Amino acid sequence: MKLRILPGKTKEFYEAFAYAPKVFEAEKAAGIITGYSIMTSVNFEGPEKWDVMYVLHFKNMAVLDTSADLAEPIIAKVYGSPEKRAEVLRMRAESTEVVSSELVREIQLKPVP
Repeated sequence: MKLRILPGKTKEFYEAFAYAPKVFEAEKAAGIITGYSIMTSVNFEGPEKWDVMYVLHFKNMAVLDTSADLAEPIIAKVYGSPEKRAEVLRMRAESTEVVSSELVREIQLKPVP
């Protein structure tokens, strides 16, 4: 998912987004995801400009059918309370906009002999 941080909201975004690695690590430990990446953009131009991107790695496409249900209790535990979760999600919603969300598949190319 590619996110654009709204002007003047960088601090709020990173305070809210600081929960993401904790959630991702818990999901990884539970076997819901196999890994994740968080990246920042170094190219700041154009209408599709984004600031932060995160990628979740899944074992296979079938996991997508059940991952949300499996992740729900894990996410609830990370936030500790429904109120804290709502607060963090509100901060994130008020500090960013989604530029794009895409489903992609990694490919492994065979080296040329």
